Amino acid sequence: MNNGINSKIQEKTSHRDIYQEVTESIIEAIEAGVGRWKMPWYSINELPRNIQSSKEYRGINTLVLWCQSIQRGYLSAEWGTYRQWRERNAQVKRGEKSTLVVFWKVVDRNDKRPQAEEAPDMESESEISARQVLLARGYRVFNAEQVVGYCPKPTQARPRVERIAAAEQFFHSLGATVHRSDCAAYRPSSDDLLMPPFEAFIAAEPYYSCLAHEYTHWTGAAHRLNRMLTTRFGSESYAAEELIAELGAAFVCATLGFSTTYRKDHAAYIQSWLTLLKNDKKAIFNAASHAQKATDFLQAISAKRNSKPTAETHEAAA
Repeated sequence: MNNGINSKIQEKTSHRDIYQEVTESIIEAIEAGVGRWKMPWYSINELPRNIQSSKEYRGINTLVLWCQSIQRGYLSAEWGTYRQWRERNAQVKRGEKSTLVVFWKVVDRNDKRPQAEEAPDMESESEISARQVLLARGYRVFNAEQVVGYCPKPTQARPRVERIAAAEQFFHSLGATVHRSDCAAYRPSSDDLLMPPFEAFIAAEPYYSCLAHEYTHWTGAAHRLNRMLTTRFGSESYAAEELIAELGAAFVCATLGFSTTYRKDHAAYIQSWLTLLKNDKKAIFNAASHAQKATDFLQAISAKRNSKPTAETHEAAA
């Protein structure tokens, strides 16, 4: 009986348009928060992870699982397939709704299956050759709060002062020139950042959220990730870049144990993002992929430089 349920879940997934279903779920989550100016990537300070591998989900899957956690009120960051939960002697509750996530499979171009669709420049763990293609596959997962017989692992959050010190070290190690200003911005012409002082923010979260947003823009420079969006998004490239920066900030801050917060100057972009997603079912996949690459790029710089913590950690705002 249980195997039958699992088979039905997989069969249903294989006959759905993965891109359309995922995009529609994110559109729904964004529209639900518009009245409160609360995007589905705000207020979450932890990356979702798989129950079997303990690895954190990446890119579009991070966003999808965040959306579902906010909409359904899940506090646990642990997710797994029906089979993975069964292997842990846990049972998915009757009537619980699964969440569609995506993985990428590298296959030979001559072996593409009819129902498979080529992924639009997604992140991959390995390089693929000209004879290969990266295909999207969907599978269903359930949150730890949707099962019985399993006790979710408690989150061991670091003390706030330690997270602030770690965030200071991380951003300091990136090496960009940051000028104090009344506004926040990345200036491509001089390749530097403008940022209000830490004291201008009401808490650590909005400061690091804003700084991570501008640093994500910074990664797109030609001599870094060379993020050229005009070919892919045309006249909507500006809105796409802002969406990438928003997602990149959320990914970066989550790795540091902070959530991102609402910025009034980004409210005008929300309708543009919705239009972009409704017109292009693969747009959010592409944006999330770019945001993940930006996050990986910043983390690689920080790890390589291995800077010492800065003397000042802004404990007053803790």
